[in-house]
Amino acid sequence: MRESSWVLEPGKFLTSKEAGELLSVTKHQAKLAHARSKKVAVRDYFIIHLALATGLRVMEIAALKCGDVHLSNTICSLLVRKGKGSKK
Repeated sequence: MRESSWVLEPGKFLTSKEAGELLSVTKHQAKLAHARSKKVAVRDYFIIHLALATGLRVMEIAALKCGDVHLSNTICSLLVRKGKGSKK
């Protein structure tokens, strides 16, 4: 098996402060867009929030369908159909 040369370095991921700022900016943009009946910024906020909250990979998020998100008052769930290693 080939050994990976990828090394986890601070420059390769967001700090907590950077993640919070990104979420704050996208949330503000979503509120402005919602007031103007625009949906793109609201979608972007949802995607950023979903990525930060779940740790899903970009392709896992891209493969999601509306029916894969299940929201209720008590339990929320998400069906990831194309996870790493073709896992559900």
